Amino acid sequence: MIRNSHGKFSLGLYNKLGYCTTTRVKLYACHIGIDMSHLNIKNIIFKIESLIVVNMVASDSSLNTFVQPLLEDVISFLHLNG
Repeated sequence: MIRNSHGKFSLGLYNKLGYCTTTRVKLYACHIGIDMSHLNIKNIIFKIESLIVVNMVASDSSLNTFVQPLLEDVISFLHLNG
């Protein structure tokens, strides 16, 4: 879900991911947000309601090879734009 600077709904997205964990869903949502950064949005705030995902991003690592590519994309984006 994308909101404007006043918190009003701007755009909603959905995608069929099949069977996967909530951790992968949260990382995938971040990845979609990163892919949409070309929309000339100056400040992007990711609200992640998962301490596991926040800790993985903060520590730059995951023991789960299934989410590692998504995690690396998110971390790379944050380092480039942080």
